[in-house]
Amino acid sequence: MLQSKEHIKQRWTQYCGSLYEDKGGGEEIVKELELITPPYNDNTNEILYAEVKEAIYKLKKNKSPGIDEITAEMLQAGGEQLAQKIHELCNRAWKEETIPEQWGKAILVPIPKKGDLSECSNYRTISLINHMGKILLMVLLNRLKHQLDPHLAEEQAGFRKDRSTTQQILMLRLLAEKAKRNGKKLYNCFIDFQKAFDTIKHKIIWAVLRSYGVENKLVILLQQIYEKSQSAVRIGTDIGEWFQTSLGTRQGDPLSPLLFIAYLERVMDTAMQKDNGVSVSGTLINNLRFADDINILAEDYNSLHNQIEQVTREAAKAGLIVNINKTKTMVFGDQKIDTEIQITGTTIENVEKFEYLGSMVTWDNNCSAEIKRRINKAIGAMSNLKQIWDAMDIESEESCIETEEQFLLQLDEASTRYVYVNTRVDYQHRSASLDDICLYDYIRFYRKKPIDAKDRKQLEAQAATRSVESKEPRRGRPFYEREMFQAGHPQASSHINIKRLKPVVPVLLGPPVPRRDREDTRERYCRSILTLFFPWRSIQDLCGVDQTWQQAFTIRHASITSESCKIIDHIQLLQE
Repeated sequence: MLQSKEHIKQRWTQYCGSLYEDKGGGEEIVKELELITPPYNDNTNEILYAEVKEAIYKLKKNKSPGIDEITAEMLQAGGEQLAQKIHELCNRAWKEETIPEQWGKAILVPIPKKGDLSECSNYRTISLINHMGKILLMVLLNRLKHQLDPHLAEEQAGFRKDRSTTQQILMLRLLAEKAKRNGKKLYNCFIDFQKAFDTIKHKIIWAVLRSYGVENKLVILLQQIYEKSQSAVRIGTDIGEWFQTSLGTRQGDPLSPLLFIAYLERVMDTAMQKDNGVSVSGTLINNLRFADDINILAEDYNSLHNQIEQVTREAAKAGLIVNINKTKTMVFGDQKIDTEIQITGTTIENVEKFEYLGSMVTWDNNCSAEIKRRINKAIGAMSNLKQIWDAMDIESEESCIETEEQFLLQLDEASTRYVYVNTRVDYQHRSASLDDICLYDYIRFYRKKPIDAKDRKQLEAQAATRSVESKEPRRGRPFYEREMFQAGHPQASSHINIKRLKPVVPVLLGPPVPRRDREDTRERYCRSILTLFFPWRSIQDLCGVDQTWQQAFTIRHASITSESCKIIDHIQLLQE
């Protein structure tokens, strides 16, 4: 067992260095790809200022910086002057087809998994790369997307616009249902690769990009970025020696997912037989993919066996090794498979249920197991909030049954803009003394309770003296922590607001607060934040009829308290 920090750093450097070292091979595939590579496209369009501005805006906040210690927030706060300088740097890198050495450096941080933590293999590493370099990578990503997307198969849904795991899960269930209606079986093989992103070969990546006709200048710059790629392991506050990474995609690099699925596309192109699969309206579907999660589909045992062998063989040529222990077969319509499939002398286990992209699918295509699993997850999540429930005021809360309402508020009769509020109408009819409190704090600090004899006595005393200095009760809350509702409230005569003994953490019902770093959700984000953290009684207090929510947010944002701003940041941090 290593004890000294120096020895531990050396061991991690040795382990990670060997993990990302190319042991050779791949020349055969490179030669095959060169035969189908079209003439070079030498588009030399410079990087536009708008591309850089967009990349800076899209940098995710609250993320650890790289070796230069520059955070995304610093770059976003730099304004036009800094953006212009970054634009100049990016264009220089584009013209000279190289990058500053520091942009290619990444810090690896080991995160423990399960098992013996004295073994490096029981850790996963996360990579921290410089945000300055990330801006250039995001610009290159947008350019690469436009050139690669037309070549990617419809079966691949990973890291693509308007595609998700939900679509793949639905497709699999529909195919299983179709087979069941037709009295057929549907054979599946869920393939798992060993360290898929960490084992792809750089020489094959560049050959793949060129085979798709990606402009030569872009490929050369990407090559230079990867050739300058260096990593070092951070243990505590100490950083080990720098080493070259010559294998796999760069962790934390926005380009990595797209490079990987382009790489895998060529493998699957060669491996999959076009005349096999499940026919849907004349179209054959023989696989479903989400990044490196592959499900091979077939209508009979022999076709499935052949396809698995083909994929295993072609993937191995490209350096991708199938993890037989995690690869499973399953047959919709039968609990058993005809004969167990063997690959490289190892039997692939056949299962009756499998968790596919986070959803439990079973041999009989019954959703009961998935529904039960989701219910149990919800129960577990609620149990984790037990401390919050226990922190609520017990004094008379158990005797008060409150029903949450979800309602819409309309600006005016002609308007189609709505605010969706997940709370009671109580907030709008709160007492005048709570004018300055926002909806979030109202839920946090106050609750509604039926008026009891003690409350009535205090109300009578207050009415008689016109003062809050009446004799306080021996038990319970001081009277000034009780608030009447305004006359318009339907329960104004039967209920009051009472301050909680301890504040609670509100759990927001309904749709979550949208992310603030996305342009397509900006209006919804502004609406949600104003509704929750800006005091209001009517919708016009939040947003005028002639305003957009973004305009309303710009005007009213300064009135949101600093404490509320911290809560807003925490909400967004949890989403990220």
